[in-house]
Amino acid sequence: MTHLTRHLLQRGFVALGLLGVLAGIGGLALAQETTQETINGFTVKIQAIEAADKDKITTQELGFAKAWLGEAQAQLTQEKEEELANTVKRIHVSIALMEAKLQKADEEKKAAAAAETAKKIGQAVNAMRKEIEGLKKEIDDLSKKVEK
Repeated sequence: MTHLTRHLLQRGFVALGLLGVLAGIGGLALAQETTQETINGFTVKIQAIEAADKDKITTQELGFAKAWLGEAQAQLTQEKEEELANTVKRIHVSIALMEAKLQKADEEKKAAAAAETAKKIGQAVNAMRKEIEGLKKEIDDLSKKVEK
């Protein structure tokens, strides 16, 4: 191997090493951007849940989620990747729980409304049955009068 070949190979390895470092930095920036986008997305979801929660069903979970958002933002800034990953998971699960609680409450309201409607229909049916029985009795009475 000539001196020139060795020199070019060394420079190539240095260039590859530098590219690897730059790719790592770029990957970190991309990961932070993605995580920042994730945090921003969580913020939007949490605000939507808070707006939708008229009955204050998720008050406790909202408090936790907001606190975790603050933690996640700090961890992102401090590049605490493992803690950040765990915090993001907690926020994700918390949002899923809040959405499920709101869905459950909505379904319970629909079920209560349906039960009330069914009760009213049942009462109307009973009233109609009584009216029908009264009309049948009237017909029977009229039939007896006609027969006499």
